[in-house]
This record gives sequence, structure tokens and C-alpha cells, in this order.
Amino acid sequence: MHDKDVLLESIKQPMEQYYQTMKDMIGNWQPLVEVSEKILAGEDVTNDRVAPQLHFLVDWMKLIMQVTTDSEWDWTKPEIQAVYKKIADSPIYKTFAEATVGIVTAILKTGQIGTLVEIGTGPGQVTDKLCAEMTYYNINVHIKVFNHFFYYHCLLKIFLSEISP
Repeated sequence: MHDKDVLLESIKQPMEQYYQTMKDMIGNWQPLVEVSEKILAGEDVTNDRVAPQLHFLVDWMKLIMQVTTDSEWDWTKPEIQAVYKKIADSPIYKTFAEATVGIVTAILKTGQIGTLVEIGTGPGQVTDKLCAEMTYYNINVHIKVFNHFFYYHCLLKIFLSEISP
């Protein structure tokens, strides 16, 4: 059993840093919220309703809606990989990746984790940064890397049940 309070305290600083960086980078999220609501309602929207640094998110949301309406989600589809590549090259994704690595590293430093499961879907940027951090901080835990998003849902449920009081 993991100590929930220790884990939550360990991620406080990386989460605050992520929040501040995103706030500085994006500012007002309201236009993105409005666009996402319209996409969910099936309306056609254009990128010009949001700040330029958020255009890729509009493309991503539209693709998710289109693909999941027509078929099951499949990360291996070329159109999904093409949009994901654009996302992975964006400053927002890189900020998200840095935050993810910072949060995971902070949790690993608590010494409460024996095995790390990394679910990859993209070009390996997060895995690469995470391995570099683990090396830098001499963190020695087993790491299992999967390249399928389905596992995420199963493993998240297991993890959350382990830290629940």
C-alpha cells in the first residue's frame, strides 16, 4: 500500500510548475472550451477561434470525433500518427511531457514504487526524458514500456485502487 499523502505532496511542485507554464503560454482557456463544446456537439469549427498555439488541439479533437464516429480508435492509422506527430512537436506537448516526467520522477523519488509502467503512443519523447531523469537521479526501478493506450485504463485503475485509503 502506498502513502497517498506522500505521493500527493511529492507531485505538488511539478504540478504547480506545469500550471504556471501553461497559464503563461496559453492564458485564457475559454475559447478552447467553447470550441471543444462545439466539436462535441457536431458543429464544424475552424482553428481561427483559438490562439495559434492551440490550433493543433482543435485538429486533434476533430480527428478524435471523426475517427471514433466512423470506427474504433487505432493509434496505428496514418492520419492519427500524422496529427500526433504535429502535436508531439508543439511547445504545449513538450511542456506536458516535461510535466509528466517531473511528476513521475517525483513519485519515483519517494521510494514507494517498485515497477514503473510507461504507456507509449508517440515518438518516444516522454520515455526518453523519463529514462534520462531516472539515470540522473540514480532511480533504480523496473520499467515496462507498452505501446498501446488500452493498458493505460487497466493500469490506472490498479494504481488508483492501491493509493485509495
